[in-house]
This record gives sequence, structure tokens and C-alpha cells, in this order.
Amino acid sequence: MSQTAALFDRPVPTQQPRHLLQFKAGKMTMKDDHWVHPDPRKGCAYLYQSSDSKVHFCWFDRRTGLVEENYVLVPKQTEFKPVSQCKSGRVYVLKNKEQRLFIWMQEPDAKNDSEICDSVNRFIDSPPPATLFSFYHAKLNLPLAMGVGLGSGLSSDTDT
Repeated sequence: MSQTAALFDRPVPTQQPRHLLQFKAGKMTMKDDHWVHPDPRKGCAYLYQSSDSKVHFCWFDRRTGLVEENYVLVPKQTEFKPVSQCKSGRVYVLKNKEQRLFIWMQEPDAKNDSEICDSVNRFIDSPPPATLFSFYHAKLNLPLAMGVGLGSGLSSDTDT
């Protein structure tokens, strides 16, 4: 097979998610005693914007790289806030009507916890607008890159 043919036989890469925020965080689980208990693994939480412009909150194990949690964040229905009953002040909950995900901050400097919390809530309530780049990859792919179907880009009500 020639190098040219090999190029055409490869699948077209899909757009990678647009990461918005990432921070070190452990996962916590609620036990039968109705208390949350820390999972001893080192983890990471991140937010990304998918090609449909929805913002997701994910958690993965830093040792394995396996994503174990992936929640679609619904504006005005989801919130991320500190758990006031926690003595250390570093436990947070991502919650909506049906689900709760408890995490504990693992970032070395606790001074940034409230800034991280504020950022998560900003992305929940005001997802970034879709970019031309993501629109191009998600909807139009090659035709847009070639300028097909774009016309001059200028129009007015008086054009005939």
C-alpha cells in the first residue's frame, strides 16, 4: 500500500473535547451511615465542553487514567458548593435534583479552593459559546475548510 493510500485509509480524527478547568480532587462515597467517606485514591476532576456545547464534570483516577464519573451539567439545576458540615472545609458536592457527587480537594494550596468552586459554578451557569472551530469539526468538517457553500459571507435585505 502506498503512503498516499495509507493516508486515506485512516479514520478522520474527531475533535477532542475542549477542557475548561482541571484540578486535583479525590472522590467520596456515601455509606449506609449517611456519612461521606474518602476514597483513598488520588484523583482529578475536570470540566470539558463537548461538541454539542454541553459542559461535563468528570472525575478520573490519576494512577489508572480511567474516567469513572461523567456528569452533564445543566445550568440553573446543578451547583457545586462546599459541604458546610465538613470540619476541614475541603469537601465539596456537585449536586442536582437526582444526583450528588462528593469530592475532596487534593490541590496542595487550599487557598485556591473557593476560586475553583466559583469557576465551576460559572461554567455551569454560563457555558462558553460554541466556537467556529468546534462548529467546523462537529458539523461541516472538510467542506468548510475548502470554502464550499460559504458564498461571499455578505448579504443584505436589498440584494436581488
